[in-house]
Amino acid sequence: MPFHTRNRMDARNRTDELIELTLPDMWASPLINDDPTGLSDEDYETFTEFCDNELRGMHCLNVKNDSTFVKYHDAMQYALAGDCSTYTFMQLNNDYAY
Repeated sequence: MPFHTRNRMDARNRTDELIELTLPDMWASPLINDDPTGLSDEDYETFTEFCDNELRGMHCLNVKNDSTFVKYHDAMQYALAGDCSTYTFMQLNNDYAY
């Protein structure tokens, strides 16, 4: 499975090429380590749909240790309210090969 990427999602905080998104905690391992083994089949399908539709051209660099229950997060179309953390993504340029 390749690095996950981003399309055109409104990011809350943008500094140059870094974007922070509040996303479900259960997505940390697939986003950081490219290891989805902890996800159920249904959660994996939702996760890959989110990545394909919303993270085109993005690479996850970090997950902050700020997990808390949130009702609204940046993947509300894909996942229900739950424990979420802040993920930092880097916009990849067109020359980046993975």
